Amino acid sequence: MKPRIAALASLLAFGTAHAHHSAAMFDSTKCESVSGTVRNFQWVYPHTWVWIVVPGADASADAAGDIWGFEFPPSGSLALAPNWSRTALEKGDKVTIYYSPLRDGRHGGLGNTVVLSGTRILHGAPNAFACDEKLWKPGPSGSPIDAISTLKLENGRIIEP
Repeated sequence: MKPRIAALASLLAFGTAHAHHSAAMFDSTKCESVSGTVRNFQWVYPHTWVWIVVPGADASADAAGDIWGFEFPPSGSLALAPNWSRTALEKGDKVTIYYSPLRDGRHGGLGNTVVLSGTRILHGAPNAFACDEKLWKPGPSGSPIDAISTLKLENGRIIEP
Protein backbone atom coordinates (compact mmCIF):
# COMPACT_ATOMS: atom_id res chain seq x y z
CA MET A 1 0.00 0.00 0.00
CA LYS A 2 2.81 2.44 0.79
CA PRO A 3 4.29 2.36 -2.75
CA ARG A 4 0.90 3.39 -4.15
CA ILE A 5 0.65 6.32 -1.75
CA ALA A 6 4.20 7.41 -2.60
CA ALA A 7 3.44 7.20 -6.32
CA LEU A 8 0.25 9.22 -5.91
CA ALA A 9 2.04 11.83 -3.78
CA SER A 10 4.80 12.22 -6.37
CA LEU A 11 2.25 12.64 -9.19
CA LEU A 12 0.39 15.30 -7.22
CA ALA A 13 3.63 17.13 -6.44
CA PHE A 14 4.72 16.98 -10.08
CA GLY A 15 1.38 18.36 -11.27
CA THR A 16 1.50 21.19 -8.75
CA ALA A 17 5.09 22.09 -9.60
CA HIS A 18 4.25 22.33 -13.28
CA ALA A 19 0.96 24.19 -12.94
CA HIS A 20 1.06 27.38 -14.92
CA HIS A 21 -1.02 30.48 -15.45
CA SER A 22 -2.64 31.62 -18.65
CA ALA A 23 -1.28 34.54 -20.67
CA ALA A 24 -4.79 36.04 -20.76
CA MET A 25 -3.74 38.77 -18.32
CA PHE A 26 -1.53 40.28 -21.05
CA ASP A 27 -2.79 42.12 -24.12
CA SER A 28 -0.69 40.39 -26.77
CA THR A 29 -2.21 42.59 -29.50
CA LYS A 30 -0.20 45.56 -28.18
CA CYS A 31 3.52 46.27 -28.07
CA GLU A 32 4.54 49.15 -25.84
CA SER A 33 7.86 50.38 -24.50
CA VAL A 34 9.02 52.06 -21.34
CA SER A 35 12.44 53.23 -20.15
CA GLY A 36 13.78 53.15 -16.64
CA THR A 37 16.44 51.91 -14.26
CA VAL A 38 16.77 48.26 -13.20
CA ARG A 39 15.73 47.83 -9.58
CA ASN A 40 15.89 44.05 -9.45
CA PHE A 41 16.62 41.18 -11.87
CA GLN A 42 15.32 37.78 -10.77
CA TRP A 43 16.88 34.91 -12.77
CA VAL A 44 14.48 32.24 -11.48
CA TYR A 45 12.03 29.51 -12.42
CA PRO A 46 9.18 29.51 -13.45
CA HIS A 47 9.64 33.07 -14.75
CA THR A 48 12.50 35.51 -14.89
CA TRP A 49 11.45 38.96 -13.68
CA VAL A 50 12.82 42.41 -14.42
CA TRP A 51 11.73 45.20 -12.08
CA ILE A 52 12.46 48.78 -13.14
CA VAL A 53 11.91 52.22 -11.70
CA VAL A 54 10.24 54.57 -14.19
CA PRO A 55 10.33 58.29 -13.36
CA GLY A 56 6.91 59.91 -13.07
CA ALA A 57 5.91 62.66 -15.49
CA ASP A 58 6.74 65.34 -12.93
CA ALA A 59 9.38 63.45 -10.94
CA SER A 60 12.49 65.32 -9.90
CA ALA A 61 15.93 63.73 -10.20
CA ASP A 62 15.72 62.42 -6.64
CA ALA A 63 12.13 61.15 -6.80
CA ALA A 64 11.80 57.38 -6.64
CA GLY A 65 9.40 56.98 -9.56
CA ASP A 66 7.01 54.11 -10.26
CA ILE A 67 8.00 50.44 -10.04
CA TRP A 68 7.12 48.35 -13.08
CA GLY A 69 7.40 44.53 -13.29
CA PHE A 70 7.99 42.44 -16.41
CA GLU A 71 7.61 38.70 -16.66
CA PHE A 72 9.99 36.87 -19.00
CA PRO A 73 10.42 33.16 -19.80
CA PRO A 74 12.23 30.87 -17.35
CA SER A 75 15.96 31.26 -16.88
CA GLY A 76 16.55 27.88 -18.56
CA SER A 77 14.91 29.13 -21.76
CA LEU A 78 16.59 32.54 -21.68
CA ALA A 79 19.99 30.90 -21.18
CA LEU A 80 19.66 29.59 -24.76
CA ALA A 81 19.04 33.06 -26.19
CA PRO A 82 21.86 35.47 -27.14
CA ASN A 83 23.08 37.91 -24.46
CA TRP A 84 20.98 36.52 -21.59
CA SER A 85 22.62 35.25 -18.41
CA ARG A 86 22.19 35.54 -14.66
CA THR A 87 24.36 38.69 -14.87
CA ALA A 88 22.81 40.21 -18.02
CA LEU A 89 21.16 42.98 -16.01
CA GLU A 90 22.31 44.66 -12.83
CA LYS A 91 20.73 47.10 -10.43
CA GLY A 92 21.16 50.61 -11.81
CA ASP A 93 21.32 49.62 -15.50
CA LYS A 94 19.40 51.94 -17.82
CA VAL A 95 16.99 49.95 -20.00
CA THR A 96 14.13 50.23 -22.45
CA ILE A 97 11.70 47.32 -22.28
CA TYR A 98 9.30 46.37 -25.06
CA TYR A 99 6.33 44.45 -23.70
CA SER A 100 2.70 43.41 -24.02
CA PRO A 101 0.87 45.30 -21.25
CA LEU A 102 -1.28 43.93 -18.46
CA ARG A 103 -4.95 44.15 -19.40
CA ASP A 104 -5.89 45.68 -16.04
CA GLY A 105 -3.65 48.72 -16.60
CA ARG A 106 -1.15 48.05 -13.81
CA HIS A 107 2.48 48.97 -14.50
CA GLY A 108 4.15 46.02 -16.24
CA GLY A 109 3.49 43.17 -18.59
CA LEU A 110 4.94 40.31 -20.59
CA GLY A 111 8.47 41.36 -21.49
CA ASN A 112 9.60 40.75 -25.04
CA THR A 113 12.82 42.69 -25.55
CA VAL A 114 15.23 44.61 -23.33
CA VAL A 115 17.58 47.21 -24.79
CA LEU A 116 20.39 47.81 -22.33
CA SER A 117 21.80 51.36 -22.33
CA GLY A 118 21.44 51.46 -26.11
CA THR A 119 24.28 48.94 -26.45
CA ARG A 120 22.80 45.44 -26.24
CA ILE A 121 19.49 43.83 -27.23
CA LEU A 122 18.02 40.97 -25.20
CA HIS A 123 15.10 39.13 -26.79
CA GLY A 124 13.11 37.09 -24.37
CA ALA A 125 9.47 36.27 -25.04
CA PRO A 126 8.49 34.75 -28.36
CA ASN A 127 4.84 34.79 -27.30
CA ALA A 128 4.37 38.57 -27.03
CA PHE A 129 2.86 38.49 -30.50
CA ALA A 130 2.51 42.19 -31.31
CA CYS A 131 6.12 42.79 -30.21
CA ASP A 132 7.39 39.82 -32.22
CA GLU A 133 5.75 41.16 -35.37
CA LYS A 134 7.13 44.65 -34.75
CA LEU A 135 10.65 43.88 -33.51
CA TRP A 136 11.80 40.49 -34.82
CA LYS A 137 12.06 38.45 -37.97
CA PRO A 138 12.77 34.70 -38.04
CA GLY A 139 16.38 33.60 -37.99
CA PRO A 140 17.90 30.85 -40.14
CA SER A 141 16.23 28.04 -38.16
CA GLY A 142 12.87 29.79 -37.87
CA SER A 143 13.19 29.45 -34.09
CA PRO A 144 12.81 32.41 -31.69
CA ILE A 145 16.27 31.53 -30.34
CA ASP A 146 18.05 32.88 -33.44
CA ALA A 147 15.52 35.58 -34.32
CA ILE A 148 16.99 38.71 -35.88
CA SER A 149 16.10 42.08 -34.38
CA THR A 150 14.66 44.75 -36.64
CA LEU A 151 15.73 47.30 -34.02
CA LYS A 152 18.91 49.17 -34.80
CA LEU A 153 21.23 50.84 -32.33
CA GLU A 154 23.00 53.94 -33.57
CA ASN A 155 25.15 56.01 -31.21
CA GLY A 156 23.27 54.56 -28.24
CA ARG A 157 19.86 55.48 -29.69
CA ILE A 158 17.17 52.95 -30.53
CA ILE A 159 15.92 53.16 -34.11
CA GLU A 160 12.59 51.31 -34.44
CA PRO A 161 11.45 49.79 -37.75
